[in-house]
Amino acid sequence: MFHSPTSVEARTATRTPLTIGVLGLAAALIASSAAAPAALADDHDHGHDDEHGHIATSYTLEVLAPPAGGTVGSALGINDSGDVIGTSRGATAQPQWAVLWERHGDHLHGHQLPNLDGSTFSRAFDINDAGTAVGEAFSPAPQVSVPIVWSAEGVASRVTVFNEAGTGILNDINDAGATVGTASSRAVKLSAGGTGSTLPDPVGLDAGVTVKNSAANSISSNGEIAGRVTLVVPHGDHTHDEYHPVKWAADGTAQVFSLPEGGTGTPTVAEITDAGEILGAVTIGGKETAVVWDTDGAPETLPAPTVADFTHARANAGTDEGVFVGYVSKFAGNTSFGGAAIAWDAHGPVNLNERVVELPEGVNLLSAADINESGQIVGTAQTADGNRGFVLTPVTEEPEPEPEPKAVETSISATVATQRYGRTAQLKITVAPKATGKVTAAVGSRLVTGALVSGKATLKLPAKALKPGRHAVKITYSGVADRFAASQGSVTVTVKKAIAKVTAKRSKARVKTGNTAKFTVAVKSTGVTPGGKVTVKVAGKSKTVKLGKRGTTTVKVKIPKSKKAGVRKVSVTYHGSSTVSSAKSATKIRITR
Repeated sequence: MFHSPTSVEARTATRTPLTIGVLGLAAALIASSAAAPAALADDHDHGHDDEHGHIATSYTLEVLAPPAGGTVGSALGINDSGDVIGTSRGATAQPQWAVLWERHGDHLHGHQLPNLDGSTFSRAFDINDAGTAVGEAFSPAPQVSVPIVWSAEGVASRVTVFNEAGTGILNDINDAGATVGTASSRAVKLSAGGTGSTLPDPVGLDAGVTVKNSAANSISSNGEIAGRVTLVVPHGDHTHDEYHPVKWAADGTAQVFSLPEGGTGTPTVAEITDAGEILGAVTIGGKETAVVWDTDGAPETLPAPTVADFTHARANAGTDEGVFVGYVSKFAGNTSFGGAAIAWDAHGPVNLNERVVELPEGVNLLSAADINESGQIVGTAQTADGNRGFVLTPVTEEPEPEPEPKAVETSISATVATQRYGRTAQLKITVAPKATGKVTAAVGSRLVTGALVSGKATLKLPAKALKPGRHAVKITYSGVADRFAASQGSVTVTVKKAIAKVTAKRSKARVKTGNTAKFTVAVKSTGVTPGGKVTVKVAGKSKTVKLGKRGTTTVKVKIPKSKKAGVRKVSVTYHGSSTVSSAKSATKIRITR
């Protein structure tokens, strides 16, 4: 997921690679002296339905201490395992490190991720479930942004495939290992295998409109990408730039989205959810306004909550069920001088400060940066010791103990298609009512076992476990303690002989009367080496021979001297066996005198 900068790691309104000379980090890192936000009116009805996600009624708070060497910190991303990625620094803007807080049960262990050799600055924006993190670092002098990947083992690697200078930035990584970012003012993608590519420009633009630059900020699990594009639009005798969100489909097709009515300037594109919604912000009436674009590109502004004098809002991340997180702030794009972490669901916005169980005195949640599928939220908080990353975990109510379950009676049944000897067949078993657990079929001397899913399982009957004929196969369901009682039954399996194909190859195309015609006969069948006998008949003479171990044999037939010259039909008959059906074929041979 892509996460917008907050007070601790603020740099610009969007992530684009820059040189150190225009960072302005020191000002952005001034400790906030803003008062804690006033309470946000909570109009939520907590009797939520199950069709949409919702903000938890309450959360526990973990404040993340910076590792040794750091005095302030920030949390920017969280994976579904609860591992958190972010930044830490000391009293000055540099050195700064990317930090990984690893989840160990009920606590997190934080440690710095290594900077590149000679570098004094890095920050990580996202981490996937495999533990791979991405972000940027400053190269040694001259300091410029370079893309960086940290492996699950904590090894830092610079990505150099996008341009000769090896510059750029990586903003997001999905669980498949694909990464997106910006290099040389163009949106780029790094495949899981390490191949770099530039994302294509949108097509179907109005006449004369060209693409000036683009940026990729977020990639979903199914490969959809969200970012921003700058269009150069002709206007009479001059041109002007327009800034739009853009969505790349999984096949690479780019679609330009419009700003909401009244939207101006450069939109912030923060994340694309797996459901295909894009989150961010647009300036409307001079105020940063949180926006969500639906899968078709239609924008909808999120309601701005009333918190102190905070008039700006941004959505940074969200779930597929429609829970979004972000912030409100006094100044656009910066919570250093006053802000509050906000969440939205179908019922409107909530000040997350009001949902924390026993919020410590002096702690104010400034901004929410990310949310995982478990509803855990990370971001940046103001504390008496400086800014810190935080993790909010939903409090789940303990369900009332249920009465001891009683195992329900079950019934087992099965269907199977006719099986050919030498080929497998599917035995489809149903255990009602929608049982779980395992089922077993006794197929000849072999036992075949499979797991039930919603009361159904498909077992593979071995190719040669049953000889041709009709067989009663016993099927057994072992049951699940206190849930489903065991049951058993049987099913009739009909096994037909394997299908044979017989061919004969003559040794010579011509044979004189009184001489011997020689044929190489082969019998083949899927999964079985045929045995038995074959007969070759030609010119009124026939010869029957037993097949060899490989299903082949040589048959010699002497042509009578009395036969007239001409082309004669050669009939080949395979007489079958106990497991393979009979078969016939024919060829021709020329008899000469």
